[in-house]
Amino acid sequence: MQASMIDFCVDEILGFECSGAGEHLIVNIRKQGQDSWWIEARLAELFDIEERHIGYCGLKDRYAVTYHWYSLYLPNRFVNITDLSHTDFEVL
Repeated sequence: MQASMIDFCVDEILGFECSGAGEHLIVNIRKQGQDSWWIEARLAELFDIEERHIGYCGLKDRYAVTYHWYSLYLPNRFVNITDLSHTDFEVL
């Protein structure tokens, strides 16, 4: 598969509004060419947490352009999301 070829796009829609408060950070990830488990492992590395503290709804296709929401359990921690970046996906 060529990197420039896009078969389809998946835009996951949350069924609730994020409050901006609490022990979980909700992040939207734009990806293509990686599966959901791989993203989970990279987020665990970036946030220095165990993968079991990351949640998401369903698996998204590796080859589609996907917008996928992840929940990260970060009690008593402040994270400056603008400092987080990865070359293989985008934290929106």
